[in-house]
Amino acid sequence: MPIVKCPYCGADVEYASGEVVLTCPYCGTSFAIGGEEIERHLMGRVNFSINEIYSIFKSWALRKPETPNDLPLKARIKNYQLNFYPYWVYRVNVTFTYEGYARNILVKGRENETFVISIPANKKMYGTPLQNYEFSLKGKVFFSSHYARKTGGTILNADISEKDAWANAWKTILNRAKAKIKMRGVTGLTLEIQNYNIKDKSFVHIPIYQVTYTYNGGEYPFLADASDARIMYAEIPVGTGFRMLALGGAVASLVAGIIISIIGIQADLPVFAITSFIGFLAIAAYSAYKGLLRKLVSKKFYV
Repeated sequence: MPIVKCPYCGADVEYASGEVVLTCPYCGTSFAIGGEEIERHLMGRVNFSINEIYSIFKSWALRKPETPNDLPLKARIKNYQLNFYPYWVYRVNVTFTYEGYARNILVKGRENETFVISIPANKKMYGTPLQNYEFSLKGKVFFSSHYARKTGGTILNADISEKDAWANAWKTILNRAKAKIKMRGVTGLTLEIQNYNIKDKSFVHIPIYQVTYTYNGGEYPFLADASDARIMYAEIPVGTGFRMLALGGAVASLVAGIIISIIGIQADLPVFAITSFIGFLAIAAYSAYKGLLRKLVSKKFYV
């Protein structure tokens, strides 16, 4: 592996091909391959052990009606890993103007908004639940490689430069600004940035548990933030009781739709008959879909 000198302590630091921001394993300084030191390097602390995280996960999973009631008793952790994932985080104040149509009426405006954008700094994070993870810098501390190793965690270096991260952040800012205006019902939107100011830029490592657990012979993963115990992603088995109830509801909805449509036809109400049947058919299809599921996949972030 290639080696570069740490600009702070002078130690030899190995790095993999493609990595652009390294963390010295000896003094904990983070720096770019070019030699410049990262000014503001933060990290999340590991505030929850794996056992605490697993207990929180099971309690959270039981809130979902699909989860089998015996999950806490039968589920077992197969393996887990604690990784410190790198993010570039920007707090940017933006002033922009927009123009569009609301109910065919031309509308114009000027907005000022502060965006906090988290951009994954490692390519392996893209296409995973880690890509769009948003978190607060509250409670974050200055980075310590010694602390990370003490927790048993693995530190991932960045293979996305700050320049490329900022380009991704800028696209995200534009999309969020447009989404904000579109939520007001504005169509045919054009938006122009008047000025912007980067209030804060940080390089942050977030400790995340990657866990695989077993239940009734199957294996299921979940991700959790070790700092605040947020469940970032989870796959959960669907209980037999829920599946049978959902399939029974599908059959009942289909029968009800047929009966009501027949009544509508006999009452010479063809439109009522058709719309009612379509409505019950949609309910039946959704219930059947839920009943046929073997596992529930949750991709949202929860506290």
